[in-house]
Amino acid sequence: MATRRPPSPGKVLAGIEGNRDITRGYLDERNLLQPQDDLSGGRPPVTRYRAYRSLLQDDRVGTSFRQRRSALIGRSTEVRPGGDATIDRKAADFVRDAVVEALPWDRICNLMLFGTFYGLSVAECVWMRDGAHVVPEKILVRDRGRFAFGGADGSELRLVTPGATVRGETMPERKFWVVASGGDHDDEPYGLGLGWETYWPVFLKRQGVTQWADLLDRFARPIPVGHYQREADIDAVYQAVEAVRDGRGAAIPASASIDLLEALKSGRTDYRDWLDVWNRAITLTLIGQTMTTEDGSSRSQAEVHWQVRRDIVQADDDLLADTLRAQVLSWLIEWNYPGAAVPRIRRVLDDPPDTHALSERDLRIWRMGWAPTGDYIGDTYDIEVTPRRIDPAAPGPGGPGESTDFAAEGPAERPLAQQAADAVDPLIARWPAELSRPLAAAATLAEWRDGLTGAGQGVDIAPAAEALAEALAAARLAGMYDVWTEAEEDTSFADVDGVRLGFAEQIAFFREKLNLGTNAWTDIWEAQHDRSFVVAGAARDDLVADLKGAVEAAISDGETLETFRARFDEIVERHGWAYKGDRLWRTRVIYNTNIATSYSAGRWTQANAVTDQRPYWRYRHSPASEVPRPDHETWDGLILRADDPWWLTHWPPNGWGCQCWVETLSMRDMERHDLAVSEPPPMGWHDVTVGPADSRRTVRVPAGVDAGFGYAPGASREAA
Repeated sequence: MATRRPPSPGKVLAGIEGNRDITRGYLDERNLLQPQDDLSGGRPPVTRYRAYRSLLQDDRVGTSFRQRRSALIGRSTEVRPGGDATIDRKAADFVRDAVVEALPWDRICNLMLFGTFYGLSVAECVWMRDGAHVVPEKILVRDRGRFAFGGADGSELRLVTPGATVRGETMPERKFWVVASGGDHDDEPYGLGLGWETYWPVFLKRQGVTQWADLLDRFARPIPVGHYQREADIDAVYQAVEAVRDGRGAAIPASASIDLLEALKSGRTDYRDWLDVWNRAITLTLIGQTMTTEDGSSRSQAEVHWQVRRDIVQADDDLLADTLRAQVLSWLIEWNYPGAAVPRIRRVLDDPPDTHALSERDLRIWRMGWAPTGDYIGDTYDIEVTPRRIDPAAPGPGGPGESTDFAAEGPAERPLAQQAADAVDPLIARWPAELSRPLAAAATLAEWRDGLTGAGQGVDIAPAAEALAEALAAARLAGMYDVWTEAEEDTSFADVDGVRLGFAEQIAFFREKLNLGTNAWTDIWEAQHDRSFVVAGAARDDLVADLKGAVEAAISDGETLETFRARFDEIVERHGWAYKGDRLWRTRVIYNTNIATSYSAGRWTQANAVTDQRPYWRYRHSPASEVPRPDHETWDGLILRADDPWWLTHWPPNGWGCQCWVETLSMRDMERHDLAVSEPPPMGWHDVTVGPADSRRTVRVPAGVDAGFGYAPGASREAA
């Protein structure tokens, strides 16, 4: 019986060497491999990509491809270790310092992404010694038209020079980062890019321009028609018609005349329809959707901020990350950290989880009787946890039998009224017992009266009076503070004549806030934020002032979240602030909430300034919301008058991360678009208990609005 032998390890049977590729012409290792691209194949390398380069001059191609690159380059970069060993982490740190931090990494990636359009990108690595390490001094992205492939199997990178146009100069190994994109098999080292896919849509679009110009020439100008009565006048009339058509004067016999015949176009299809077909085809090819290129005048474009479909961005990131890891990073690790797993450079495409929302969800699960495991809490909130005994009888956030320590933030100041009660109640708690003792011992009403008088004289009311006096003093100071903030408030808002104001209103709203120290986010509630800047857990004046300065810079100068995080880290280190929560989540909440509410307050000022001209407001739900709220989607398109009280509780943002907005409408807008005022939705008031265990409060909020967001930012200032 014949023995079935396993195939020889590493043996390739279907390679293209030795002229085994029947789909190509004769391949000699002395010559260059020709690409199988039917549009650029056969051309010299220097002219091979000219047809595709000209496509980028098309407005739709250039804009869409720029969006695609920006969607990836706009994300932050991270370096992930290839394994869990110490040497793996050291190798990742080395790559982060030597590549991502030391080089203009975003620019390099942006240029390499053109490989997805042309099919090929080539970057030259310029190596140097840095102490004991070999590091890239530069990574220079070269013109792909200068390179070709050759060799026995067509995989050898060669540089085409004036002295080597047929064979090219063979490039050394471990020198070039090569990215080939597209194509449907591995026998094509040149790739097949998006330019190949968009070539014919752009070609047909441009052909339509010529046809449309001919159509305009035919139908836009009237045709001169000559009329004659005598045969002898034919030549003279014809010459006159030619002269009129050429724009010259003409003389005709008295018995003849010339009329201008206007050609009328019929039918519903025009060049715009033709243009739209090919523009949509181009956009779908490049970024997989059309919203960000076709709705240029809508707010959704600003909200989406040129985002493209995540799967396409992920594919581009995978292409760069995989080829970089297989080539450049593998060389660096072999030279500098032999034996270490090769790390991976990736773009962060997922936003960090909203731990506040997760904690609210986990609290609901806790109240249903289910306890999260310690591993889950540690992994989700990035904190160390230890088992603790829970007293079943202890009152919890949802009633008896629940722990009050779940999601607690630590000691916090209570509101003034509660502080007064905490100070006075224990002191007067024994008074009823002291006063009721004579009643129990008295046999007659007179005895009880005499005993009550004596008991009252024995009660020490001095401590309670002192505590109550301190509480009243605190209340008086709080009242003076309110009066002071009202007096300091600048209510002289700029007027507008039917036009949108500049966004000085947003900046002014935030700058006029006074700094307050707090221990929990529930200490200051809703409209109180119009006058106060607070950060939960920041109680010292100097700390709050520095945090406000960082947020103000972000608002005034348009600084990014990453820039704010750098300022935040410096402030935390300088003040030694031990804030609670994950850094990414905490900074995102401070940054997004303050920018969103100040923006909303500025828009409130602007909208109210033009109510004479634009008395209607329309609620809009943002398509950028990754987890849309059903109520907010229901309100999309809702139109109410500007003075409808519904806006006082539903002016966006209406929750954590809410990106809804309001647009103003004039009477002309209503008539032109056949719009009508809507019925205000039902409020659906319900009670919600929020806050940590020692600063908890129960509040009424409308349906669909998160607790703490049931107010219109800036409205309290307008009303003052």
